[in-house]
Amino acid sequence: MQTGMRIARFSAPINQNLLMSRAPSITGFLLAVLLTGMPALQAAEITQQPLPLFDLAAPSFTSYTIHDGLPASVMTGVVVDRAGFVLASSASSIVRYDGSHWELDTPYASNGTLPTLTLRHDGSLWAAFRDTGIARFDGTRWQPQADFPSRFARRLVETVRVDGGYDFWGLTTDQGLFKFDGKTWHKVSGSAQLPRDLLNIAVTHSLFGQSRIWVGCGSAGLWYREGDGPWQRFSAPGFEGSQIEDLLVTHDQSREQLWISAFGSGLWRLEDSGLRNWTLLGGELPSNSIYSLARSEVGDGESVIWVASRAGLLRIFKDQVQVFDRSNGLVSDVVRDLRIWNSPDGVQILWLATEGGMARAIADVRPWSTASLLGARSTGVFAVLVEPHAGGERLWAGAQQDGLGLYENRQWRHFGIADGLPTNTVRMIRRIADGDGGFSVWIGLSGGGLARVFDGPRFQTAPVPWPQVTEQSVLDLVAAEFEGIHDIWVATRANGLYRLRQGQWQAIAPPDAPAQWRSTALLHQVDAQGRRWIWATSSLGLLRFDGRKMEVVLGPDVLHKLNLLGISLFEDEGESVLWIGSGNGLVRVNSTDPLHPRLLDDDLPAAPDPVVYDATRDSAGRIYLCTNNGVQLLKATAKGYSSRVFTRRDGLPHDECNTNARFIDVHDRYWTGTLGGLAVYDPSAEHEDRQPKPLRILDAWIGSRQVDADNIVMKPDERNLKIRFALLSWLHNDKSRFRTQLIGDELEPGSWSAANERSFNHLPPGSYTLRIEAMDYADNASTPMNVSIRVMPAWWQTGAARVALVLAAALLFYMILQWRNRAFTRQRRMLEEQVADRTRDLNQANTRLTELSLQDPLTGLSNRRKLHQVMQLGLESEPIRSWSLIFIDVDHFKDYNDRYGHPAGDEALRAVASAMLRCAPPHALLARYGGEEFACLIPGASRAEACDVAECMRVTMRNSQVTVPGSSVLTRLTISAGVAERVITESADFHKLLHEADKALYQAKNAGRDRVCVSDGSPILSKEGLR
Repeated sequence: MQTGMRIARFSAPINQNLLMSRAPSITGFLLAVLLTGMPALQAAEITQQPLPLFDLAAPSFTSYTIHDGLPASVMTGVVVDRAGFVLASSASSIVRYDGSHWELDTPYASNGTLPTLTLRHDGSLWAAFRDTGIARFDGTRWQPQADFPSRFARRLVETVRVDGGYDFWGLTTDQGLFKFDGKTWHKVSGSAQLPRDLLNIAVTHSLFGQSRIWVGCGSAGLWYREGDGPWQRFSAPGFEGSQIEDLLVTHDQSREQLWISAFGSGLWRLEDSGLRNWTLLGGELPSNSIYSLARSEVGDGESVIWVASRAGLLRIFKDQVQVFDRSNGLVSDVVRDLRIWNSPDGVQILWLATEGGMARAIADVRPWSTASLLGARSTGVFAVLVEPHAGGERLWAGAQQDGLGLYENRQWRHFGIADGLPTNTVRMIRRIADGDGGFSVWIGLSGGGLARVFDGPRFQTAPVPWPQVTEQSVLDLVAAEFEGIHDIWVATRANGLYRLRQGQWQAIAPPDAPAQWRSTALLHQVDAQGRRWIWATSSLGLLRFDGRKMEVVLGPDVLHKLNLLGISLFEDEGESVLWIGSGNGLVRVNSTDPLHPRLLDDDLPAAPDPVVYDATRDSAGRIYLCTNNGVQLLKATAKGYSSRVFTRRDGLPHDECNTNARFIDVHDRYWTGTLGGLAVYDPSAEHEDRQPKPLRILDAWIGSRQVDADNIVMKPDERNLKIRFALLSWLHNDKSRFRTQLIGDELEPGSWSAANERSFNHLPPGSYTLRIEAMDYADNASTPMNVSIRVMPAWWQTGAARVALVLAAALLFYMILQWRNRAFTRQRRMLEEQVADRTRDLNQANTRLTELSLQDPLTGLSNRRKLHQVMQLGLESEPIRSWSLIFIDVDHFKDYNDRYGHPAGDEALRAVASAMLRCAPPHALLARYGGEEFACLIPGASRAEACDVAECMRVTMRNSQVTVPGSSVLTRLTISAGVAERVITESADFHKLLHEADKALYQAKNAGRDRVCVSDGSPILSKEGLR
């Protein structure tokens, strides 16, 4: 064997005692597999019918209790009114659900006992009370119907006639049956033949070939009449109903059916072909104590019957009964009433009144469903497999302590120790190719057992070499072929990896692996060159097997995530990428070249929890990450991946997933094991909700007084106004958002929030409009509502009072103004004199400041600022004119200054200024330009004239003696000058003139100083013959 891998062989000769003591030899076991299991498992894959999710799945319930505003735990009735409000009744109350809260103090509140609510086709709402008769809701309150002849009403029922019209019936417990003609109530003719305790009524039109009216009684069973004929008690062989709680008429393929809820004797269905019943004694029902009935549709209009019972909610579909109770999330096992409500966008909503509160569910197939509660009493489902079987599919699920579940032919079967499994805790289910063109299913068990599934199903435990101890488990299994040999690889919890090759087990580990280590998941990869590889996640890191050796390719030094979990391989645009779950997020490794795996950047959307068990992808490219806080769905976009997280609120039985418990079937359904059971997500059932939800005004209050929200008028002494509103969303109510704007006071709407009320204090008099907007969980915006608000003014806020007040104020102001004007006139004269004096002083000061700001304080000449100002003013007054400029620099002034000191330097600069004053014409501007530099600007002078002036200045300075302050030393200084002339037409010409004069100055200095140069570089000879 290669030195890079540690392999221990287990064969019959070496481990004969172990193998013989536990099971037949591996060779014998494999032979049994081939001979016994192959006929069923080698069947070619065919297009199979998908598992019926509606049959399989349980509804997901949202529950409400007294903590949510219900008046009592025991609720007895429910209805949804035309506006979309849910109304629920208890023994003595009617409460309303507004999409977020249950409220007792509403217009629907009543004082009757055990109200039963009925909604008619025209939207009118009626109530029957056990002790006060009946009432009709007029939009603001219940209006008692005094013409109803009985105080003891049991129920009001509306039925449909053959012509499409409607009949409205009143059933009492003391005076029989009544009918409403639209104005008054009349006793039905012949009803004296009926028992008095009437509970319900129904009408069939084609059952038994004619129209019949059916009436259920409280103790006398079921009665009927044909047309106006006599009432007869229904009897049929085996029918035992006495207390008929409810009647429901349905149609199945145009065949009319009457469903009968008989409290104490079960559920019955009457049709032309006969009578069918479901009872506790027959094993179909969990209890014969049943109440009301309702119908929904699934698929192409197939009927689903829902039954309220004292043992949970019952669902009858295709004559099979399913029971949903507290284990499925119901708030109570006792369901007293139920109602199907079709939402505006066609979603069938099921409302339940129970003895623990209210509950709501979707009656149709949802994207997320709970497929099984296997393991829910422990730690849930750890294994799942959907495999083709007999032209359809069957589902395997393995759980902690609850063993193995198999769903096929619309029924669950469960297996455990009594069926040949060594334990009731299943940790893995895998279907693999067996190397001979067929497939086999393997079960990994807690304690280290490994079993093979055969027809029946029956199970045979395989002899294995690893220790079968409490801390051991078989976590994964994969088939692979190396060198033409079919291998089976097994990952264990306590002893790493094993390979079954040609009847012999081999323990395979990387070098220096400890005796005990964990391998969680396995993956077989075939790269672009056809090479085969095995990847394994383990407590040692990411392992790779190349056919000869096993080694750690990414260990703790690279990953920093020792707890590696599931592993998957995704191919994208020619790149192979391993997606690996871990206890600290998802890891992605590029394995396009398995010899050089490359860790990829973590640029995915953040997962809802650090623990990511694995990643799986369906044929449409949807990627699912199962975590400890829900399932994350990733979809590739142009900018990366979009993210969506599913939790219990979406239908999951639990938010926390389990290891290796994922499967995607051929229909792209995603199956996942959680701590609460098995869940399935069907993306084809996703309903893109684009239906705006109804926005409703709940009420309006001025102080403690409720007012009509359609006409809010506040008196002058009224201060506080509160308006409440609701979005009647039947999904994810907690995500509803609102925003408002008080038009007339606010410039823009406020921010979106969950607040569904708006309060105002001390609104100023005037007219306002409160605009209310709402948005549901899917960002559907509802039609905004506008509420008009008028705040009346007090007498002193009226127009007349304001005019009078303005006039009085104007008169008073005029009088004060006249008095003030006289005083102001006197003060003005005094102030004008003072201002004139101050203005004169200020002008003189400003003139002096201006002069100082334009004068060099040392020499008394103008400064650079003055020079530039004169240039600009000259351009503005005489736009076209010739100007000459002389630039002067004191020769060797720095040396002079350093030798004799700064006071001597200052004296020298004053001497230069004196020389310039003696030579310059009167209209010239003399300025100290900066440091030892001076300028002489002569408007209208030619260059020759300017040169004469410059030469005069040079000679005068050369012949002058400069006294050094504080001494008797007399010194001489020379100057250099540059002359330039230019016709000025624009401001840029001044800059050129300055530049040319400066350039001529530097020519004079470079030529030996003590001279004058013009801008063309020509020197001006002195009278003494100097160059």
